[in-house]
Amino acid sequence: MTDVRKEVSTTAPGVGLATGPRGHFDVGPRAIVETSETAVEAAAVRALLAELQRTGIARHPGPLDLRGFEAISTALGRVVETALVELRAGVGSFLASPGPVPLHTDHPVADVIGWWCERQDPVGGAMRLLDGWDVVARLDTGTQRTLRDTHLCASAHPGAEPSIHPVWTDGHGGARLFYAPWLLPVVPSARRARALAELERALRAASATSSLAVRLQPGEALWIDNHRILHGRGALDPRSPRRLHRVWVSLTARTGPRTGIVRSAATGPSGRRRSGSPRRAEVRRKAAYDSRRR
Repeated sequence: MTDVRKEVSTTAPGVGLATGPRGHFDVGPRAIVETSETAVEAAAVRALLAELQRTGIARHPGPLDLRGFEAISTALGRVVETALVELRAGVGSFLASPGPVPLHTDHPVADVIGWWCERQDPVGGAMRLLDGWDVVARLDTGTQRTLRDTHLCASAHPGAEPSIHPVWTDGHGGARLFYAPWLLPVVPSARRARALAELERALRAASATSSLAVRLQPGEALWIDNHRILHGRGALDPRSPRRLHRVWVSLTARTGPRTGIVRSAATGPSGRRRSGSPRRAEVRRKAAYDSRRR
């Protein structure tokens, strides 16, 4: 994981970001992206995207203010959701509860998730990050095949129309993982239940040996590839002052479907996607994405 530092320029004229033939951001060396009064060097955005493509994780060591964090996130793509991650009494979601947060990915509408730290817990508050592609690559081919055929239902926002997504995709569009342990298959079967249980066991085992702990300090920021890196955290003190600002960024808004972070099927296990066709009635019946999402 490489630190990505923001560079500020106020002299070069602001220009938009275009895309190259493989979906990378393609900008000139003096190009900047301007958001309000903050100007972000396109070179910093390129470096961040390159690190996201290489490892799935990019950290800005600060000092960075909230406006700078928002400017970099906006330069990456379209911010589709913002949220405060802090403890709030009487709110049952993972965003606001002190209990441990299991490893998961967020809704697939987010290609990239970003956090900026305003306040950190005095002793805890570290996020746990795990490369899901590596975990799936170690599963047997039968389990991988079943995960391609296992769909989970999620709503991006409370009350939003639910959508269905396969747990694992590694076909022409690239590798994508979607998993949260509280979600059930849209069309349940013993075979799918076994595959999800095997994935969960593999994630737990890998978390004990291969997960990365990232404890952001005030003024630091972190972005992850939501289709690759699972995130979670340990329990917090109920009086923890920890406060993070989170964004969901869609790269599709700038680069077209499944581009921006180029995902190679060679990175993970090979095979063609078998998406299946879950019935719409089943989708609606199992629509809850559970308000306890991170």
